Amino acid sequence: MTQENQVRRAGEKCLEYWCQDHEGTAELPASIHQHCLVTCLVQNQEFATIPGKDLRLQQHYALGANTTVTITAVKVLPVGPQTTATVQFELSTTTTGGGFLTLLQSQTHGWTCISAVVTDQAQDPILPLHFEQVLQLTWNGYCGANRACRGDNMAQVFHPHCRLTYAFETDVAVISQSTFCQSKVTERYTNMNLPHHVYAKLQHHPDLGKYDRIEALEFVGPRLCMVTLRVAHPPCLWTDVLTCAYLGDVTDHDDDEKSKNSTKTGWWIMHKSSCYVEYELTEDMKAVLLSEE
Repeated sequence: MTQENQVRRAGEKCLEYWCQDHEGTAELPASIHQHCLVTCLVQNQEFATIPGKDLRLQQHYALGANTTVTITAVKVLPVGPQTTATVQFELSTTTTGGGFLTLLQSQTHGWTCISAVVTDQAQDPILPLHFEQVLQLTWNGYCGANRACRGDNMAQVFHPHCRLTYAFETDVAVISQSTFCQSKVTERYTNMNLPHHVYAKLQHHPDLGKYDRIEALEFVGPRLCMVTLRVAHPPCLWTDVLTCAYLGDVTDHDDDEKSKNSTKTGWWIMHKSSCYVEYELTEDMKAVLLSEE
């Protein structure tokens, strides 16, 4: 079975489980990771975040006997050992919904869903403004903070419920936002426990960001977008999948201190997964590393 077919089957099992009624007794499929979280977007900019093992979509959407779920796209990132994938699906109910799953592959669990976001506004119009807003969030906000090693700025694009994950050989890692923003962004070139510190001379090299790019923006309605992008700091060239959602003013929904102090409205990153290959240095970068200055 191809990787795409494995991902598709894992996604189907997740959706079948979530679409059963509240009295359903189906066994939790292995394709739902124990740390999976699902965000359900509903009308009036409301949302709910539920552990994947507990989710029943009918508690948030009008699912009937004729509800159908169709997987419309499967994407396995062609990066390194190919451990990151996304699934796009359509949910046909009294209104048309849909969403995205993010799946990660490890030797222990195979392909498992670590995050999903669902919307009931999949057929509402997508406007140029929505592309502009998502690019502002992900390119100017996320990539800009990453490139500048500004963890404080990075923290402003992550919703308090945002998950930061990646697959390693035996399992899936879930990293706290505070650890990521401080240790892996702000201290990237000074933390001796990270592989980047030996490349500190290159932090301000003019070619450092030459691999950075947006690879895809995929919308399901005007409130949900999956962004695929590349950003690099040697020795790593990462490809990230960012699940982005429009939630309005987060202070309307969350009592977290970060939310209380935030004035940001609109789009947020709800989930991030990444995979990487080795960063290929230019000849000038190699020369800078070898210089005594």
